[in-house]
This record gives sequence, C-alpha cells and structure tokens, in this order.
Amino acid sequence: MKTLKLIFFVFVAAFLFYLIGYPLLVDVSSLKTQNPKLTAMMKYRMKQWEKEGKKVQIKQI
Repeated sequence: MKTLKLIFFVFVAAFLFYLIGYPLLVDVSSLKTQNPKLTAMMKYRMKQWEKEGKKVQIKQI
C-alpha cells in the first residue's frame, strides 16, 4: 500500500511540474519579433493548394 501511495505521489508531482513548471522553462521571447517556422502541416497544405491551382498565402501576425 505504501508503494502505491508513493507511485501516486510521484505521478501527481510530475504532472504538477508539467502543468506549472514546463511553461516557465520554454523560451518564447523570440516570438515577439519573429514568426515561427512553417510546420509540416502548413507545408503539406501549401503543396496541396499548389496542386489544386489555388494561390493561398499563409498570413502570420
């Protein structure tokens, strides 16, 4: 029973760290001055639109 409680406590602690601590570790300050790179999905859609003959541009703010 003590082992089960320990496993549960470790799981809850890890989950709380993920919810609270992880966002603090990720550096997002570069997003103020530059847009992120194109994702694989964005590239896929652009190729799909090109094949269909559509002229669509992705607008990043």
